[in-house]
Amino acid sequence: MELNATFGTLLRSIGYSLYNAGARVNGSQDGQAFGGFDHMLNIVTIGQDRYLVDVGFGSNYVPTVPVRLINDTNGFTNVAPASARLVFKAIEGAANPYHKLWVYQHRIGPDATWKDMYCFHADLEFRAPDFEMMNYWTSTSKKTIFTQRVICNKMIAGEDGEIAGTLGLMREVKRRVGKDTTVLAEFESEEERVKALEEHFEIVLSAVERAAITKTGDEIH
Repeated sequence: MELNATFGTLLRSIGYSLYNAGARVNGSQDGQAFGGFDHMLNIVTIGQDRYLVDVGFGSNYVPTVPVRLINDTNGFTNVAPASARLVFKAIEGAANPYHKLWVYQHRIGPDATWKDMYCFHADLEFRAPDFEMMNYWTSTSKKTIFTQRVICNKMIAGEDGEIAGTLGLMREVKRRVGKDTTVLAEFESEEERVKALEEHFEIVLSAVERAAITKTGDEIH
């Protein structure tokens, strides 16, 4: 939410018209299906068209371009060979099968299956108090990944300036370019993880930030 809120402020400052929407993330890989609202989106209006602009969904699945709100069965190239698309449909598990939502889908390659990433109602505007409640849950509940994992992601630009891959840190540092994945670093202690953040992401944690990880679910003992 902090990432999309900051980017939304930047877009407004240079003259774009936008509002925010809330999304339900699909946690089916963890057996949870669509959960409650826990993700922020920017909906940008240009002329008669609206676009999904999302910079806060992690480096592996985040849409890397503004996505026009149309029911698109073809999709667009995301971080090759992956692709993504928006479809308008009823979500699985809904008690009301007539209610359709925008669903952002992703697939890892042209022969892979499309997977639902999150869903949202483009006409339901969320405001600051809504995100305060959502942010309180995601930053305090032990059921969310954000209180159990230290996560860091960034994009890798190719020679043509387009996004060619991703660099991610969770329990290790992985570099993904195309179909190739390389483990750049593994760590078994907080000291080693702090070193990996500095070396691969140029992020230097202060003493206070290092102490904040102590006694949390993701502390490496």
